[in-house]
Amino acid sequence: MPISLSKTDTFRLELKIDESVPEENRPYFEFAPLTGREQKTLAKELDDVTKNPSPFAIVANSFSLIKPFLVGWGNIVDKHDNVVLFDPEKIEDVIQYLEAQELAWKLFGYAPQLEELKNSESQSPLPTVKSVNPEPVKSVETP
Repeated sequence: MPISLSKTDTFRLELKIDESVPEENRPYFEFAPLTGREQKTLAKELDDVTKNPSPFAIVANSFSLIKPFLVGWGNIVDKHDNVVLFDPEKIEDVIQYLEAQELAWKLFGYAPQLEELKNSESQSPLPTVKSVNPEPVKSVETP
């Protein structure tokens, strides 16, 4: 399926820690689809983050992984329950570095769900050839 490069096409990612929050209040982060080249760059940066033993570099690089692709968020509040309006520069104020890494890994591995593909004009990713019928299992008698 070709990647949509429209600036208006986005997808949402949620953090595992927020799964128990009711859906209408659940925090989410919006990202633009990545091209193959962007996925390749993100993969290298993910490698670099995991290989660098410097705590500062791990934390700083974790946020820089997602900032270029972050295009919005919703239901984000600060520790005083004030709504935080979207500003990618504030990402370090609303999540921790491990959460930034979780989003980066989800972003790297994002693929449209089957339901999204069914509703698109793209062809199904499922094979259309019939599987070969397996031969019947022969029973073996034991003495």
